[in-house]
Amino acid sequence: MDQKKKKINVKIIIPIVIAIVVITVVGIAVVTKQDPTTKMTKDQMLEVAESKTLSYFQELTDNTALAETQKNKIFKIYGKIYNIENNHVEIAEKCTMLKIYLPKEELAKLKKDQYISVVGSLNNISTKNILGLKTMFFDFKNCYLLDQEKGTSGSYSEGIDTIQKEYREVKNIVGF
Repeated sequence: MDQKKKKINVKIIIPIVIAIVVITVVGIAVVTKQDPTTKMTKDQMLEVAESKTLSYFQELTDNTALAETQKNKIFKIYGKIYNIENNHVEIAEKCTMLKIYLPKEELAKLKKDQYISVVGSLNNISTKNILGLKTMFFDFKNCYLLDQEKGTSGSYSEGIDTIQKEYREVKNIVGF
């Protein structure tokens, strides 16, 4: 009879232990799940990035549902620095603000009103009413400041030249 009780106890305990192990593993996986773009290099991001300027994100400000579909996409962004904070630079105009998170050593090299080009992942979108105006904030994480040798940072004319060059490359590939 004691052996039967032991077999019954073992039959009950084993599934409970297995369930606890499975729940623990799943819990750890959920907690440690990271944004996949944190592992991407600058070159990997550039391969899949969509090139956009501030005006594209201004259009998204009028359509929050469409803006939400852009989350976790990788963008190459060109724009003029509005403000430099401790952990990010802001590119802003009208009711749209792009917050570009960069390492402090990169931020220290930048100046207000400078034109820059970056590549990064759009991780969060938030909306606030400021003085009765809907203002949309786009947070870009895991960003890389693009180097000047490629003509992607510096003056406004360099940025326009880069965009025009990329347009010509796409035009040649697509065959327009």
